[in-house]
Amino acid sequence: MKPLLYFVLLCFCSSCIPLRIAPTIDDHKVVTGKKFKNHLPKDQLFIFSDPKEAEAFYKFVDRKFDGKGEMLDTDIGFDLNNEHFYLTFYEVEIPTKFVNVGTIFVDLALSSTDIGPIFEDQYSSRKGHWYIAIGVDHDRYGDCLSTTSPYREIVLAYLRDLKQEYISAQQYHDALFKM
Repeated sequence: MKPLLYFVLLCFCSSCIPLRIAPTIDDHKVVTGKKFKNHLPKDQLFIFSDPKEAEAFYKFVDRKFDGKGEMLDTDIGFDLNNEHFYLTFYEVEIPTKFVNVGTIFVDLALSSTDIGPIFEDQYSSRKGHWYIAIGVDHDRYGDCLSTTSPYREIVLAYLRDLKQEYISAQQYHDALFKM
């Protein structure tokens, strides 16, 4: 019985307890921005995981929509089926957070000695997960990703193609040749 107790205690002390787990998005999802991350707008947003480095989507959009290096992110105009739309996007980080139980117990044991706690900064750990959230508006109909929008399906098809183009571009200048 004692070996089992030691094994369970060892497993508990070396474990990490998740406090928050970032969502897994296989392809994309359309959700209300505020439900995904609190600082996003209440509109419906097209969201997908961003596998590339920071600001890669900014650079992609700059090349795609000829932003001339201005780092566009809001009200980027584009035409689709003889209608004018405005694209806005956000780079969003949602970290996965863990409590490292083992380091807390080691510091508790060391606090009674002259050494004192040595793992104070390592009680928790986090790993960032990045997402791109895109909203599309129309002058007359507002949020084009809303279920009541007459443009929802064509805008979704456009955003799926835009995402695929971004993901498949090996380098930023590849976007220029695909246009």
